[in-house]
Amino acid sequence: FNADGNSNTAIGYRAGRKIADDSGNNTTSDFSVYLGSETKASSDGAQNEIVIGYNAIGAGSNTIQLGNTAITNVKTSGSITTGKDLTVNGITVGKGGGNFAANTAFGNSALSVNTTGGINNTAIGYGSLSSNTSGGSNTAIGKGSLNTNSTGSSITAIGMNALENNTTGSNNTASGTTALRSNTEGNNNTAIGDDALGSNTTGSNNTAIGGGALSTNITGISNTAIGNGANVGSDGLINATALGNRASVTTSNTIQLGAPDVTNVKTYGTLTAGTVTYPNVHNSTSGQVLITDGNGFASFGSIPTLNQSTTGSAATLTRQRTIHGGSFDGSADVTNLIASTYGGTGNGFTKFSGPTSSEKTFALPDADATILTSNTTITVAQGGTGTNNGSITGTSALTFAAGGTNQNVSIVASGTGSVGIGTGSPSSSAALDVRSTAKGFLPPRLTTTQRDAITSPAEGLTIWNNINKQLEVYDGTYWVNMAGKLVHTLNVGDPYGGGKVAYIFTQSDPGYVAKEVHGLIAAETDQSPGIQWFKNRTAIVTLKTLGTGAANTLAIIGYAGGATLNSYAAGIASNYRGGNYSDWYLPSQDELNKLYLNKTIIDNFEPTGIYWTSSQNGTSTAFKQDFSNGSQGSDFKDTVLNRVRAIRSF
Repeated sequence: FNADGNSNTAIGYRAGRKIADDSGNNTTSDFSVYLGSETKASSDGAQNEIVIGYNAIGAGSNTIQLGNTAITNVKTSGSITTGKDLTVNGITVGKGGGNFAANTAFGNSALSVNTTGGINNTAIGYGSLSSNTSGGSNTAIGKGSLNTNSTGSSITAIGMNALENNTTGSNNTASGTTALRSNTEGNNNTAIGDDALGSNTTGSNNTAIGGGALSTNITGISNTAIGNGANVGSDGLINATALGNRASVTTSNTIQLGAPDVTNVKTYGTLTAGTVTYPNVHNSTSGQVLITDGNGFASFGSIPTLNQSTTGSAATLTRQRTIHGGSFDGSADVTNLIASTYGGTGNGFTKFSGPTSSEKTFALPDADATILTSNTTITVAQGGTGTNNGSITGTSALTFAAGGTNQNVSIVASGTGSVGIGTGSPSSSAALDVRSTAKGFLPPRLTTTQRDAITSPAEGLTIWNNINKQLEVYDGTYWVNMAGKLVHTLNVGDPYGGGKVAYIFTQSDPGYVAKEVHGLIAAETDQSPGIQWFKNRTAIVTLKTLGTGAANTLAIIGYAGGATLNSYAAGIASNYRGGNYSDWYLPSQDELNKLYLNKTIIDNFEPTGIYWTSSQNGTSTAFKQDFSNGSQGSDFKDTVLNRVRAIRSF
């Protein structure tokens, strides 16, 4: 009945005559082969369809159907070679989308959309790596593992739904059901155990070993938890370590050994804390104490013996001393410690000095430092007056000075009271109320050097900078002016703003602001070991000078339109998120040269690397710089050998 089809072959009774449901005739199929009695086409008009075996029904255009539904086994003595992935009982086996040679896909939808160049990937399990497009060197084993990853690379996920939400995070390892399941952009994480690091999204450099380890960490970085349920007490911690079953660390830069039910921590070695090393053995002698040798090593020893005489019922000083004219050798109580003047008595009494006729003495109690007074007034030196309600009035300047060295002077109001200066009725809402209609408040006046020498400044500490001629406040991390602009002393190479300070603007530079600190920050590592400047050789308006790299980057991205950011130099620099900042960019020619001049201090550059700038040299080329010798030149824009180091301004 095939009236209009071409180049068909049919062998056998009614071979290829009917279509699948036997409802009609095959009249228009082309280039098809039907071998066997009652073989049928999948539909009228099927193309390049091969159907073999009794009552076998074609599977559609460009397919081969071996046998009917009663066939239970297909055998061959040789191998089977296919040009595309093979589907066996609904399971796909092959190289995944794109058919790249270095990929392995095993399972329905595994690596199914990998089309633009992701290589060296292995996906085993339903939906594993099913969203991957260009990510490379990934391994996903288990249903749904890494199923939303698109561009992340060098990732290992073993277990159902392990790293299932990862999109761009790289260098992660997850082993265990739902391990790192919420991670999207976090990098360099290792999670081993069921739900280990299960809530982490953007946190990086974390290590979790044990079921539920670091399960509540979301954005914290550089944390370590080893043990079932070992965790952080809150999100956002940095460099925190919890070791042991259910151990919980609550602060950054802290190591927690064990849970609250741990009663002892043992070690066979000595213990070093800071610069002091404590012993791991004792000498079995009671009553001894730890004594250091002056070099930081402690050992057990006897309490040092004082120079003393042990004759008599009590120890006495070998050499007698006098206190306020009375002899003292330690053999009896002191009864005349405080001497009196103007005819007053001693034996624990003293007084305020004044005219003889108005002198009053007051007992000093044993319990505290309060002076006990009678109902008479306190006589103040130099003719001043005092009252029994605690007020003191002088006829000349009053000075309160602490004795000794580095002692505090405190004025403490009782209850909810306030301290007033220039007023006897301070505001109840103020701790300190200073009033004047002719004078101002004068804070401490320091130079920048003196300011930087303050040890552990408190958040909110305020000074007047004699050099910058402005008020400056410590915000808990850095010194800023009253407009919130940075005035803190920084040096090239200092960690700051998500990277390292690469250059500090001087007076002749664009972006320099007097009495403030501004400059360039370089990422701590390269964002690419080799990538094109841009795929098209088209003129884009860019500049070469200091301060133009950000605008250059935006111009390139604007021209790129919908191109993937990670496919060209300016895009991958702009997409970098070091320190959670989103204003990174590809440096201009002059900005990159600042990084080269300070490369030893900034560190971590490829010694022989060649780096792209955001400054073009023409329609077809863009400027680059060789970091082995500092030479600047140009290269074709579609060259993929040059590196990228992102920067940002502050």
